[in-house]
Amino acid sequence: MEKEPGRALVRVSGVGWELAIPLSTYQALPRPPAPVRLWTYWEFRDTGQALYGFGSREERELFRLLVDHVQGIGPKSALSILSVTHPERFREAVRQGDRTFLASIRGIGKKMAERIVFELKDRLKGVPELASGGQPRTKTTDAVLALVALGYRQSEATKAVEAVVEADPHLPLEELVRQALRRL
Repeated sequence: MEKEPGRALVRVSGVGWELAIPLSTYQALPRPPAPVRLWTYWEFRDTGQALYGFGSREERELFRLLVDHVQGIGPKSALSILSVTHPERFREAVRQGDRTFLASIRGIGKKMAERIVFELKDRLKGVPELASGGQPRTKTTDAVLALVALGYRQSEATKAVEAVVEADPHLPLEELVRQALRRL
C-alpha cells in the first residue's frame, strides 16, 4: 500500500488499485506495508471510471447520499466535505438545518448549503446512527438504511420494516428487506 493526501494505492492479489480518498481516511490509514480495509465506491461515467475509498462504511454512505441525491455535488465536492467534517457532525448539521456550518465547508456556499439541507433532511431524519467501526446496531437498522438507499423516505421505510419485524422478528435481513419492499 502507498498513500498520500487524497490518494491511496492498494494492492489486492497482485493488482494495484488507485483510490481517491478523503483526508480523514488518509489520516486513519496505517503505515505501509500494514494491511488495510477500505469501503469502496466504484463510479462509471461516460468519460471513464473512478474508484473511491473510505475508512468506514459510514463515510461511504454519506458520500453516496451526497453524490446521488444533491444536484451540484460531485465526487470531488463530496470528498472535500468528508475531508473536513465527521459524518455524524455533517448529518447533525443537516438535521438541524445548520446552513452556516455547511456553508463554512470549502467549496460549499450559501446556495449549496440550502440545497444540501433541502435534499437530505428527509433522508436523514431519524436515521439511526452507526456504531463505532461503521457497523449497524441492528438488523432492523440495516433494513431501514437499505430502503433509504433505494430512495424511500425514512418514515416510510421505518414503518414498513417495523410492520414486518412485528409479524416475524426472526427473519434474515434479506427477507426482511424483501417483505418491507412489498409493503411500500
